[in-house]
Amino acid sequence: MAMANEVLYEIEGEIVVITLNRPDKRNALNAAMREGLWEAWRNFESDPRLRVAILTGAGDKAFCAGIDLIEFTETKLGVPPPNFLPVIGQNIKVSKPVIAAVNGGAYAGGWRLVQMCDLCVASETARFAITEARVGRGVPWAAPLIHMIPQRVMVELLMTANPISAQRGYELGFVNHVVAPGDVMAKARALANDILAGSPLFMRAVKEMVAMSTEVGNSEAIRNADRISSLCIRAKTRSRGRWRFARSASRSGVGGKKGDLQCRTSTSSPHVAACRAARCCNPALAPCCSTGSARRGRRTARWSRSRPAWRCRTRPRHCLSAKQGSESNRSPTCRRPTRSPSCSRRAERPGSIS
Repeated sequence: MAMANEVLYEIEGEIVVITLNRPDKRNALNAAMREGLWEAWRNFESDPRLRVAILTGAGDKAFCAGIDLIEFTETKLGVPPPNFLPVIGQNIKVSKPVIAAVNGGAYAGGWRLVQMCDLCVASETARFAITEARVGRGVPWAAPLIHMIPQRVMVELLMTANPISAQRGYELGFVNHVVAPGDVMAKARALANDILAGSPLFMRAVKEMVAMSTEVGNSEAIRNADRISSLCIRAKTRSRGRWRFARSASRSGVGGKKGDLQCRTSTSSPHVAACRAARCCNPALAPCCSTGSARRGRRTARWSRSRPAWRCRTRPRHCLSAKQGSESNRSPTCRRPTRSPSCSRRAERPGSIS
């Protein structure tokens, strides 16, 4: 998907790659590219299918050289308006993670784009600089840097306009990973996939907590962080993640001997006692009678007296419960004289009645 041709918008599953596409101009930010970025960030934030964005530049010479000075001179623009360039966290809201994949020079406005991202992957040949001192323009957007790099390093960068290498940016904590030039996008996608393994609500809470903590004192930051975290703790996604961990731990024996996190419906439960007494389930298949996970165990142990022959409410595929019928319709694995029409799984057993 192209936006004004200057910005490419490519969806890869739950990841979107946003590319600054003016390689012949070192991806300088002209009016068309700025408008394309506004549209790209709005689409990313509003699309529930997308969870992570990767921002990169076309070509291998420059990530972004900053504002297009030729256009800037022709338009005789003075102080840029508030909506001049979409900056995440300032004039546009993006609550999802954004990764900068820097494959060349990131100067002036290019630095600003990297600065607003949550993570940064840079090639070994990448360079970073704040060059406004050379053209006599102010850098109010650089104020948040005080929370990202040491003060004296920041002052040197602003006053001298000298570029720093990707390795130096890594040492300062401005860059997360430095990789070979051809591995930038691969590493960025790997980071995105790691993020996709977590809860979307948790990622949004992390962004909100980090942004809020840079604006208030320590005590207020802790109070706000507790409030943000409580939303994640009460969310359904947290329960799902805990259930997945319990299931994997039950299979691998993590956190104790194998079986510690198995079905909470123990052999002393009246539901299991009734189930085994009625012999309506195959112990090799029904987790309520053997070693299934806690969630599946609870589901299959819920019975309805209002339905005939102890039929499960949830009708799981492994349920071999019975319903009144003829002797010839009995399931081979069901020891009751009849079977449920919903039973579809049948296990071969020597001597079974067909």
